[in-house]
Amino acid sequence: MSPPAVDGDGCDNDCNLDPVDPDVTDCDVVTAGPTNTVDLNQTVIIPGSTINGLSTHDGSCQDPPVNPDTFSKENIIKVRPTAVGTMTITLGLDAAGNPACGAAPPFPYPNGCWDRTLYVRTACGLAATEIACSESFNFDAVETVTIPVAVPNIDYYVFVDGWLDYFDDGDQSDVGTYDLRVTLTP
Repeated sequence: MSPPAVDGDGCDNDCNLDPVDPDVTDCDVVTAGPTNTVDLNQTVIIPGSTINGLSTHDGSCQDPPVNPDTFSKENIIKVRPTAVGTMTITLGLDAAGNPACGAAPPFPYPNGCWDRTLYVRTACGLAATEIACSESFNFDAVETVTIPVAVPNIDYYVFVDGWLDYFDDGDQSDVGTYDLRVTLTP
């Protein structure tokens, strides 16, 4: 008996990869598309999956720099804080706020447990506009960035990415499902 299908996990009911979704992989589409707003004293949880994404971008903290084909697949999420404050973006917690990998992840890794990288830009397609990047170089680590928001209602582009795809053997240690947490505090 097969496990139940989960929308957004990267595979369809027949275990084939879902097609690449330009709504979360293409800067032109993401920029023109809907915005995830976050209000003061609010936490927004945005679920997704990088399993069938594209490997188009990389963050400054993804070191060492290597051939772009070895970078992991990413998703891009447009976020707009509606007030002045501090925006904290966290990747690696489940929807309940617990570390997705647990204390000691077994292999194969549990759903949501993969080597994540998180970076934020003010212009989606321009690497030079990166304002924050988190890569702890620890497989099961939770990645977090904190951004001061001086002007409300400005879009930020959050890249949910893996660290590097060193092994081209389908181990999927650099892609997976996620619950991106965005919080705005005074």
